[in-house]
Amino acid sequence: MFRARAGDNYSVVLAAMLLLGTTFTSVGAQTLSFGPTGAGGSGSWDNTTVNWFNGSTAVPWASGNTAAFGGTAGTVTVNGTVAMGGATFNTNGYGITGGTLTLSGNTPTITTNAGISATINSVITGSTLVKTGTGTLTIGNATNTYTGGTTVSQGTLVFGGNQALGSGTVTLGDANTRASNVSLLANFGNFFSAQKIANNIVVSGSGTGAVTIGSTSFNPGSNGTIFTGIMTLNRDATLLSGNTDRTTFTGKITGTGNITIAGSRVTLDNSTNDFLGNVTISAGSILQTNAANVLPRTATLTILGNGVLRFVNTGDQTIDGLNGSSNAVITFLAGGRPNLTVGAANGSGNFAGPIQNVISSFTKLGAGTQILSGANTYAGRTTISGGVLSTQLLANGGAASGIGASSSAAANLVLDGGTLRYTGTGASTDRQFTLATNGGGIDASGSGALNFTSTAAVALGSTSPRTLTLTGISSAANTLAAPLGDSGGPTSLVKAGTGRWVLSGNNSYTGSTTISAGTLTLSGAGSIASSARVIADGTFDLSGVAAASSSIKSLAGSGSATLGPKMLVITAANDTFSGGISGSGGLAITGGTQTLTGTSTYTGDTAISAGTLQVGDGGMRGSIIGNVANDGILAFNRSDTSTFGGSISGSGSIRQIGSGLTNLTGDSSGFTGVTSVESGSLSVNGSLCGDMNVLAGGRLQGTGFVCTTSNAGVVAPGNSLGTLTVNGNYTGNAGLLEIESVIGGDASPSDRLVVTGNTAGSSRLKVVNLGGVGARTVEGIKVIDVRGTSNGTFTLSGDYALQGQQVIVAGAYGYTLQQNGISTPTDGDWYLRSSLATAPAGPDSPTSPVSFGPLYQPGVPLFETYAQVLLGLNGVSTLEQRVGTRAWSPDTAPAAATAREGLWGRIEGSRQVFEPSRTTSGANYESDQLKLQMGLDSVVVENGNGKLVAGLTAQYGTVSADVTSRFGGGKIDTDGYGVGGTLTWYGHNGFYADGQAQAIRFDSDIASTLIGRTVASGNDGSGYALSGETGQRLGLGAGWSMTPQAQLAYSAVDFDGFTDFFGARVTSSDGDSLKGRLGLSADFESAGETGRSKVYGIANLYYEFLDGTAASVAGVTFANANDRLWAGIGAGGSYSWSGDKYALYGEVSVNTSLAHVGDSYSLGGTGGFRMTW
Repeated sequence: MFRARAGDNYSVVLAAMLLLGTTFTSVGAQTLSFGPTGAGGSGSWDNTTVNWFNGSTAVPWASGNTAAFGGTAGTVTVNGTVAMGGATFNTNGYGITGGTLTLSGNTPTITTNAGISATINSVITGSTLVKTGTGTLTIGNATNTYTGGTTVSQGTLVFGGNQALGSGTVTLGDANTRASNVSLLANFGNFFSAQKIANNIVVSGSGTGAVTIGSTSFNPGSNGTIFTGIMTLNRDATLLSGNTDRTTFTGKITGTGNITIAGSRVTLDNSTNDFLGNVTISAGSILQTNAANVLPRTATLTILGNGVLRFVNTGDQTIDGLNGSSNAVITFLAGGRPNLTVGAANGSGNFAGPIQNVISSFTKLGAGTQILSGANTYAGRTTISGGVLSTQLLANGGAASGIGASSSAAANLVLDGGTLRYTGTGASTDRQFTLATNGGGIDASGSGALNFTSTAAVALGSTSPRTLTLTGISSAANTLAAPLGDSGGPTSLVKAGTGRWVLSGNNSYTGSTTISAGTLTLSGAGSIASSARVIADGTFDLSGVAAASSSIKSLAGSGSATLGPKMLVITAANDTFSGGISGSGGLAITGGTQTLTGTSTYTGDTAISAGTLQVGDGGMRGSIIGNVANDGILAFNRSDTSTFGGSISGSGSIRQIGSGLTNLTGDSSGFTGVTSVESGSLSVNGSLCGDMNVLAGGRLQGTGFVCTTSNAGVVAPGNSLGTLTVNGNYTGNAGLLEIESVIGGDASPSDRLVVTGNTAGSSRLKVVNLGGVGARTVEGIKVIDVRGTSNGTFTLSGDYALQGQQVIVAGAYGYTLQQNGISTPTDGDWYLRSSLATAPAGPDSPTSPVSFGPLYQPGVPLFETYAQVLLGLNGVSTLEQRVGTRAWSPDTAPAAATAREGLWGRIEGSRQVFEPSRTTSGANYESDQLKLQMGLDSVVVENGNGKLVAGLTAQYGTVSADVTSRFGGGKIDTDGYGVGGTLTWYGHNGFYADGQAQAIRFDSDIASTLIGRTVASGNDGSGYALSGETGQRLGLGAGWSMTPQAQLAYSAVDFDGFTDFFGARVTSSDGDSLKGRLGLSADFESAGETGRSKVYGIANLYYEFLDGTAASVAGVTFANANDRLWAGIGAGGSYSWSGDKYALYGEVSVNTSLAHVGDSYSLGGTGGFRMTW
C-alpha cells in the first residue's frame, strides 16, 4: 500500500483496491471510496459516519470530496445534506437515495463507466451537473433544483421527472465527447397527465457519435413526455419515443442538424421549427404532426420501411422533398385532411408508398423532381407549381394513380409553373387539367404512349399569358386531345424534348408554337391555325390530319416540316424557316412573306395566292422543287448559284433579288405575270413567259426562252456561249447586252440574242473575247437576230473609238458593231465585223451602211514599221562621212612621214519621211535620228603601194519615229548602243577599199496616240551590219579629181516578242536589208602654209535588193517595204593642219525615192574631228 503525501494532487491507488475495482482521484480534494475498507455495499452517507476509505483508513465524509463507488453494489442512503465535488460509479447497480446531494466545485462530474448503470434518487441541488463515461446515469427525483444546467458529455442520462434536470439548459456533447454516443432519455412512471420538460436542449457540434433525445418505455396509462423547451441542433440527432406511447416536442427546434425519428410515436407540435436539416422516419416508427408546418420548408422527409407519417388537426405541411419505400405510410389520426406541399427549397424526392386519402391536396413547388410511384388515393387537387412531379402510374379520374384518385375535373390537376412527368409503360387518362398563370408542362418519358383522351378544352386559370410545354423522350404517339385556347392573354405551346406529341384537338390559342426538339404531330382534326407562328427547330408533322390541308400563320425555325400527302397553308407569314420541308404534299402561301433558307424536298405543288414566298435570305441556302402556281410573289434571294427545275404559272411576280445566280430550267411558258431581275443573275435555261424587266442591278442570261423584255441592267445570252431567245419585243432602257465570243471570222462561236418581235430603245453592247485571235470577216459575227422591226439601237462598248465608231480588239483586228448583213442588207440584225462601216454613197445605195476592211487594231501600224525604224538606226556611213579625207593627191601630199595612229569622232543627224511602196496597214512614218560615233585607227601595213588602216568604233544612236495610218498612229522611241570595226586600204595610186562591221542593241518604247497608251515599254532588240566600199580617184590636174565609187551594205535587226496592251502577241518576222550604192564625186584640193583643204560634191544612186520587213501580230503578218530605187546628192569637205595631225570634216546630203520623188526623202548631215600621231 502506498500513501499520498499531504498536498499531493494526484491519485493514490492501493493494489488491493485495484483488485476490487476501486479508483479515486484527488484534485484539490480527496477521492473517497465507499465503505470502511472501500469495498462498497449498502450503507449510509452523511457527514459523520466513518463509512469512507481514503486508501489507508476509514474516514468520515468531508464536503467537496469526490465519491467512488466500486466493489459490491448496494443502496446508499443519504442522510441530510451532503456536498460532493463529483462521483464515479465503477460497479453496476448502485442506487443513491434519500437526503440531498449538493453539487459543489467548479464542474461537478458524475461518471458512469462503460457498462455501468447507476441511479440517484436523492434531491440534487447546487451548480452544474456534468455526466461523463459511456455508461448510464439515472436521476429519478422530480424536484431537483440545481441551477447550472446539465451537460451530457458521454453516455446516457435518464431522468424520471419533469424537474429532474434542474433549471438550466441541457447540453449534449462537449470537447470530451469525441466518438462517444450521447443520450438524454425520460423514463417516467404511470403518470396520467403528460410530463413536460421545460429545459432548453442544445446538441453541441462537438463529437462524432450518435445523439438521442426522447424517452424510454412507459406504462400503458401514461400520456407521454413533452419537451417544451427550445431544442438547438448543431449536429444530427435521433428523437426517440418509448415502445408504448409517444414523445412530443412542443418547443421550437432550430439549428443545422438532421433528425431521425425512432421508437414508437414522436410528435412535433411547433409551427415555428426552422432547423435546416432533413427528417428520417425509421422503419416501424411514427412521426405525428400536431400542427401546421412543424416540418421546415427546407427539410426533406424520408420514410424508411413501414414508417408512418401521421397528420393530426389539419396541420398543413410544406417540405422540400419526400422519400419513402413502397410500404411507407402516410395517414391521419384526427381533424381535417391537411394540404401537403413538397419542393419548397427546390429539393427532390422519391416516394414509392401510397398516399391514402389522408390529405386534402398535394402541391409540388421548386425546381426539383418529386417522384410519386405508388397508387395514391387522395381525392384532392394536385398542383404542380415548379420543377417536375414524376409518376409511373396515371389513370382515369376516380382511380388510384400517382396524382391521386380525384375526379377527372380540370380543377383537380393544376399546372402552374411545373411539369407532370409520366414514366410508365403506357397510360390513357380522361383527366382534364388547368393551365394556370405560370403555365406548365406534361412530360411523356415512359416506354409506352401517354394519352390524355378528354376532348374538353384545357381550363385556363387566369387572363394572363401562359405557356403549355409538352416534352419528354418517348417516341410513341403521346396524345393530347384537349383543345387549347386563350383566356384574355394569349396561350403559347412549346414542344420540348426528343420525344413525340400528337395534337388531335382543334386548338384556338393565339400565342406561338415552338418545337424546340422532337416531333409535334397534328392528327385527325388537330389544328393550330390560330397560333401566331410555328417555330420548328424540331419536327412539325402534319401528315396525319384528316383534311387535305392544314393551316398555320407563319413558319420559323431550323428543324423540319413533314407534310406527307397534305398541303401546308401559311396564311400570315412573317418568318424565315431554315429547315427542310418534305413529303409528297405541297405548300401554299396566302398572305405575308415566308422565307425558306433550308433544303426542301417536298414533291407537291407550291401555290402562292397572295403574299410572298422567298427562297433564300441572301446566303447560300434555300431551295424548293416542284411546280409553282404563282399569283403572288416568288422571290429568289441567294448569294451563290442555285437551280429551280419546276414550272411556274400564274399571273403574279417573280423577283430575282439575291446577289447570286438563279438557274430556271423548267417550262414556265404559261406564266403571265412580271419577272423583275433586281440584283444578281437570273439564268433562264428553260422557258419563262410574262414580262421580263431587267433592272439596273440585275442580269439576265441563259439559253432558254423569255418573253417581252425590258433591259435596264445586263442581258447576257448563254451561260458561256449560247443563244437567248426573246419571244416578243425587246426594249433597251440604257441597259447592257453582254456577248461572249471567240472573236475571229464569220463562223466564230458566239453568244446571240434572238428577238422574235421588235426592238426599241437603246442598249450598250459589251463583248467578252474568249480567247479569239481575230480574223477578217465578210458577213461578220451575228450577235443579235431581230425577226421583227429592228428599231432598237445597240452601241458597242469598245476598247477605243475610230472615225466615230466604237472598236473592240481581238488579236490584230479591230471590230465594230454594224447593223444589217452584207448579203442581207435589210435584215435588221447586228454583226461584229473587222471593218469600219461607211455611210451610204447615195440614194441608190443600200439603206444601211456598208463596210470596208479589214480593220486593224491601233498597234498594228506601229508594229509593222518597228523593224524599219530599227534598220534606220542600224545603217552604216560612207568612208568619207566616217573619217573625212585621209588620202590626198600627190600635189598636196605633205613631205613628212604619214602618221600611224588616229582618233576621231563625229555626229550625224537626219530626218526621214517614208511612204512605203508596200504596207499592210497603210502605215507612213517619219523619223528624226541622231548618231554619235567615235573610232580609233591604226596603220597596220604600209609599203610603197599604200597603207592599210584598221579601226575600232563605238556608237550611240537615238531615233524618234512618228507613224500614221488610218488605223491609228503613234510613236516609236529607240535608243541604240553599238560597237564595230573597220579596215581600209589607201593606195598611193588613188585606189581605196573600205570594210565595216558593227553590232548594236536597242531599247524601245512604243505608244499609240489613238488610245493614249503605251503598247510596249522597254522592248529589247538587236542588229548588226556589214558594209564594203571601193573607189578610184582620177586626177584631172590643177587640184581637181573625180572619184567613182560603189558600196554594198547588209543590215539585219530583230526584237524580242511581247504581248501588247490588248493581249496580242507581237514578234519579228523579217528585219534585214541589202542596199547598194553607186556614187561619183568631184573633188578639189588645195594646200596652204599651215594646212590643206578639200571640197567635193557627190551624186548617189541607191537600190534595195530585199523585200522589206515584217512583224507578226497574233499570227497575222504585216509587211512594210520602202521604194527600192533612190537617188541623192551631197556636198562636203575636209580641212587639216599641222601636217595632217588635226582635221575637221563634214557632209550634207538629200536623198529621195525615184518612185515618189519628194514624198519619200531624207535630209542628213554629219561633221567630225580627227587627230593623228
